[in-house]
Amino acid sequence: MSAAYEIAYGGRAPADPGENSKFHQQLIDDMTAEAARCGWEGSAFSAYQRRDGYVSLSIVPGASRPTLEDLRNFREEQRLADEAEAREQPEQGRLC
Repeated sequence: MSAAYEIAYGGRAPADPGENSKFHQQLIDDMTAEAARCGWEGSAFSAYQRRDGYVSLSIVPGASRPTLEDLRNFREEQRLADEAEAREQPEQGRLC
């Protein structure tokens, strides 16, 4: 196994929302191919970011090959964590 501990990859998201799944699947395929070249048994998602029309995705070593459904679940977990964090943060600018 290589010394790599995370693989990050990304690209410009398609303008057509109907192409979104295909685009994300290609990212997953490219990243898991690189993980295999590094000698990883499998991988798991560690980060996802979408900004200004670009997507960035990261994986770390894991037990199995991640799927598009795994990515959807990861993104939902991120969304829920972000919402919980936002609820815990005090409102900015309020004195009482």
